Amino acid sequence: MSLIIASAKQEYSDDIGIENVASFTNYFSNPIVIPAHSEIAVSTVNVSRLNGEGKGSSAFVRLNNFPTMSSFNGATHQKTQIVCEFPRETNNGGHSGPLHYEPPFPLYLDIGNVDDIHLSQISVDIVDVNGVLVTDLDNGVGSNCVVIFHVRPKHHK
Repeated sequence: MSLIIASAKQEYSDDIGIENVASFTNYFSNPIVIPAHSEIAVSTVNVSRLNGEGKGSSAFVRLNNFPTMSSFNGATHQKTQIVCEFPRETNNGGHSGPLHYEPPFPLYLDIGNVDDIHLSQISVDIVDVNGVLVTDLDNGVGSNCVVIFHVRPKHHK
């Protein structure tokens, strides 16, 4: 199952509460069911524009509402819900412009769900190594960030 999660900064977005394309929540009119004993990975990250402030560093995709899942941030020595790291540079090696990233080997993390999860929303943050929202995702009109997650049954060994 693939989940496409997107933020979009439109002219009217301040009226609906979208403050930053680096932090967004998608709501579903029909809850999505994630089967018990599943794992999740990021398959694609697309950012319409980087503004050049994050030169030479990485950004991380963090899921905020999967309480049964955790990963570990070695920089902060804390548990977190980070599921993917990606470079903060464009496809041509620059630090401003569009970004498209597909992990060559997606890392699947155990969601830790012993029962089905019925999701009516997914909350995603794009953060730096310290867990702080990044500032180099352009917040102008028409800016967006799209993260595609892949969920599959956990592979037992």
